[in-house]
Parts: sequence; C-alpha cells; structure tokens
Amino acid sequence: MRAYFLVALITAVVTYLSTWLVRYTAKRFNIAPAIRERDVHKSPTPRIGGIAMLLGLGAGFFSAASFGWFEPLFANPGPIWAMFFAAALIVVVGLLDDLIELDWTAKMGGQMAAAWIIASSGIQIVSLPIGGVTVGSFAVSLAITVFALVLVMNAVNFIDGLDGLAAGVVAIGTLAFFVYTYLLAQQTSPTNYFSTAGLISAIILGLVVGFLPHNWRPAKIFMGDSGAMLLGLLMATSAITVTGSIDPATVTRNDLLPALIPLALPVFILILPLLDLLLAVVRRLSRGKSPFAPDREHIHHQLQDIGHSHQGAVLVFYHWTLLVSTTLLLFFWLDLPQVLMIFGAWQILALVHTYWPALARRIRYRRNSKQLFAKALRLNLLLAGLVAVLGSIIGFMVYGSGGVASSLIGAAVSSVFGVMTILSIGFGSKLGLNGFYALVLGGWLLKVLLFALLLGFLQSATFISGPMFFFAVVASVLGGLAIDSYVVLTAKIPAVEN
Repeated sequence: MRAYFLVALITAVVTYLSTWLVRYTAKRFNIAPAIRERDVHKSPTPRIGGIAMLLGLGAGFFSAASFGWFEPLFANPGPIWAMFFAAALIVVVGLLDDLIELDWTAKMGGQMAAAWIIASSGIQIVSLPIGGVTVGSFAVSLAITVFALVLVMNAVNFIDGLDGLAAGVVAIGTLAFFVYTYLLAQQTSPTNYFSTAGLISAIILGLVVGFLPHNWRPAKIFMGDSGAMLLGLLMATSAITVTGSIDPATVTRNDLLPALIPLALPVFILILPLLDLLLAVVRRLSRGKSPFAPDREHIHHQLQDIGHSHQGAVLVFYHWTLLVSTTLLLFFWLDLPQVLMIFGAWQILALVHTYWPALARRIRYRRNSKQLFAKALRLNLLLAGLVAVLGSIIGFMVYGSGGVASSLIGAAVSSVFGVMTILSIGFGSKLGLNGFYALVLGGWLLKVLLFALLLGFLQSATFISGPMFFFAVVASVLGGLAIDSYVVLTAKIPAVEN
C-alpha cells in the first residue's frame, strides 16, 4: 500500500504544479476559448488541463519504474509504453477539439486509434470472468476492447460540464476500484499485492487529486476533452487489465465477491455518465444531428434546471457514485441480502437528495404544506437514524452481525414509511380536508400491509436475528405512527383546504 501511496502522491504533486504552469501559460498567451451557449461559467476559462494530467501520468509511470516494488510490472514495458503513447494521442485529439472543434468523425477516429494502440499491445478482453469463457478470435477480442475503451472515454467526457464534476466522480469511482484490486490481489497473490490495474488506479487518483484544487468552483481551468478522455481511457484500461491479469473465477466463495465484479464495478461506477451518453446519442440522432453535437440537456444540466445549484448538482453525482461504489465493495464482507438492504435504504436517501429541490418547491407551494413536509421529514429522518444507530449498537452487542442487519432493515422500513407519510401529506394537501385524512389513513393501511408482508418474508431469513428484527421493525412502525399522528393533529387543516 505504501508504494501505491507514494506513486499517487508524486503524481498528484506533479499534476498540481503542472496545472498551475498550464494556467499561467494559458493566461500569458490568452488561450481561453469564448463562452459557448451551453457553458455554465461566466468568464472565459482555459480548457487545456489535459496537458498537466499527461505530465502527471508520465511522472507516475517514471516513479513507479524507479521503485523496486513494481519491477515485475515493468519487466515487459510494452503495455506501459502503449498506454502512455495512447494517452498522449488522446490528449492531442482533445486539445485540437477544444481549440478548433474537430469534426466528430475525426474525433472518433482519434479515439479509436488510441484504443487500438492499447488493445494491440496485449491489453484486451480475452476472456469473460464467467468460468473462464473465452471471447472468441483475436479480431473479436480487439473489437470489443476498442469499443469498451471508446465508450468509457466518451462517458467521462460527457459529464465534464460542471466545476469539479468529472474529476470528483472519477476520484470516487477509482478509489473504489483500487480498493477492489488491492483486496483481490491479497486473495489471489498473498506474496505480491502489486498489479497493473492497481498502479493505473493509483496514478488516476493522483491525477484527479492534483487537478481538482484548480477545478473546484469557481474553476480556474477545465480539464477539457483532453483531460476527460484521458481519464476515461485510463479507467477502462485499468478494468480491462484486471480481467487479464487476475482471473476472478479463482476467487473462493469466502471472498463473497461476484465473478463479474471486474467488469461490473467500472460500469456501475459510471452508470450516470453512461446513461447520460446513451440519452444524448438517442436525443441527437432523433433530431437528425451528430451524436457528438453539443447541447445543454445533459443530466447535470437537468439537475440545475430542477433547482440544484452548480455545486449541488455536482454533489448529487458524487452521492450516486459513492452509493454504487460502496455497495459493490460490500460484497467482500456481506451476503447479497444484507447488501441489498443497505443499498435500498441508502438509495432512498439518494433519491431524496436528487429530487430535493423539486420536493422543496412542492413544500413551498403552500405555507402549511411546507411546515407539514419539513416536520414530517425531520422527524422521520430522526427516527430512521435512531433505529439504525441505536439498534445496530444494541443488536451487535447482543446478537452480533445478525442484530446489525436487523436494525438496518428496521431503519430501511422507517425510511420507506417516512416517504409514504410525506407523499400522503403532499397529495392530501391538494384534496381538501376529507382527502387529506383519507390519504393519510390509506397510507397507514398500506403500511400495515407492508409490515405484515415483510414479517412473513423475512421471518425465516438466516442472516438476521429474529427478536432484534421484530423489535427494530416494531419500533419503526410505532415511531412512524406517533410521527404521523403528531403531524396530522398539529396541522392547520383549514389552511390545507384553501
């Protein structure tokens, strides 16, 4: 771990200083393109941060080659040189696009050329991690690898529209992938924890950590297409090297890790950028435009349109990336049902975070509704937190991991019931006095039904503690009933009708 840290630190320092030098050069020679209609910044800002990242990448490779820990990785330096040459090519393509706006076919050609350099060096998806199933011929393997590299490059590039967005998402996702590769190496190679995937991930972390201080709002410089495509190229390359260097099929069941994690992790980490890419391509082609034609309808733009601030939209992306990355890593320690329970509870919080401006506007629609929403939200969040924290502590002391799982399930139930309460109040406020009470009562009938179904479904589950599960869920239900009763009885119902 120390070796990886040193490489990442050196890369970060070189990238930080190089970015400062690139900023000074851009200001000295006025290398700052005019503001475009889709841009969200207010003053011309240079978009050539990829140059600094390329210098940081070179420093990272050079420092790793100087350390004896990584000597086996450089015994055959061909793939390393291929990665660097491909990185240099994609930075040049990105710079040309940032400065003179290349035709989309030329840009795609450059991306495919960079991907081909890496694939032809031997870094390919030769076998899928499903019992060692081979992909097929060399040509098929080459084509799949090039497609994957180009896909991830464009996915990262498509989200580079807000200060700190792409750098932060890549940092969170790459950190999770680095932890995965390190833990997997410990399981498969107890005497040697060093891998090409781990080295690339450490260098990526150094690149984004060194660049992000310059790119945080208000950004002094943007990474541009050159930096975004470089990060995407390195992320995809790191994932592909895992499938070739460490066979996940050899991991024992005690690792609690699905065999598809090497491919699933980078895909799910970039789920929002990939979704944004897919929607953008479909949207532009349906309008008869080039799939690379710029517009202002990306997901980060839509988050701003629903009310998020510039930094608020960035934090939403961070939240979802952290949610997916952490959930996938939990497979190292927890069983599938436990992971799904944690993911479900966390997903509710992420959804609330994502749509909070819209919910807030609905809350402000009427003053009384605002008070009811805020009161119900605070109390339900407090209840869910108490059930999760206190229940986990007590459950672990008495029943071990099963008690913790039971308490987290109770917290998830509390969160779901809280959302149902808020929705009941929100829709009921539009229907007058009778409709208000009818929806709140109907919501509770639905909660009782869900409570009964949950007990019946999980009563025989082996990963939870029966008594602790019962007490956690009952506490959630009774607490939710008390909160609903308090909110409804203290509401100014005549004001709701107006």
